[in-house]
Amino acid sequence: MATYGLTVSCSDLPAGLSAATAHELLLDSRYDETYVCASDELTWQDLLRRAVELHAHLEQVVQWLTELGIPVPDIGEQLRRALARVPCPLGVNCRKG
Repeated sequence: MATYGLTVSCSDLPAGLSAATAHELLLDSRYDETYVCASDELTWQDLLRRAVELHAHLEQVVQWLTELGIPVPDIGEQLRRALARVPCPLGVNCRKG
């Protein structure tokens, strides 16, 4: 890509990521053939869709995107915030230390 004058976020693909899989990973919309870039904000839905489509673990998708220079949300922090909002059954103290 750099030989065509395009700025790239990394010079090589991450280990274990083929060019075909990278293409699928970065494809944002099949309809208009757009791709994600470093300025995009990916959501959980975006990450999960990619994991399902690529038959890959969510952790692997996050690692590949990060190594390609695409920012991804902090999965651990988002899980903690989501779980904190899940109601507890009546009579159960879910907030025990």
